[in-house]
Amino acid sequence: MRSAILLLAVSALACLAAAQQPPADAAPHPVDLSLNARMARARTVLLKQKIGSDIPFTLITNAISEWPRFTVVDARDKADLVLEISSPDDDSTKSKDEAKTHFGSSSGGTTQQQEAAKPTNWETTVKMLVRDARSNAVLWSAEEKPKSAFKHAKQADNLTAAADRIVRRFRALVEQGPEAAAPPK
Repeated sequence: MRSAILLLAVSALACLAAAQQPPADAAPHPVDLSLNARMARARTVLLKQKIGSDIPFTLITNAISEWPRFTVVDARDKADLVLEISSPDDDSTKSKDEAKTHFGSSSGGTTQQQEAAKPTNWETTVKMLVRDARSNAVLWSAEEKPKSAFKHAKQADNLTAAADRIVRRFRALVEQGPEAAAPPK
């Protein structure tokens, strides 16, 4: 009985496999490439700043632009990869006028002032997502937490260091493979 069921299952699988094979004259379907193959074939990138300080975005943009491996393009339809960068805000991107908006209303001769909060950037790390430009699939991501600092100059240095670590990991990924791009422990 068991051998009959097993024989029936094997023959059913063989029929399904034969039915799924394309005819010999049919055009082959494109093969879904692995991460390594997609990175190896990519030649053009689009850089996008999602949110946060300009410091990491500028550093990453300069590093990619100076690297002869990629050409930076200005439109998604021209790109092989899309690099999305987000980071914490630094103090230079905020002004006191942006932080508060005053609404005046008269009530019994007094003016009430309310603060309207601007959307807050909750990012605490510098992040880079690498997406396939055509499928929008995330191929790789990295994040680095910059050290905290009270002074603006030190904060900028820490954002720069975090962005630099991400760039080094991305270069290692493209040049040497996923094992080389693993975050340090």
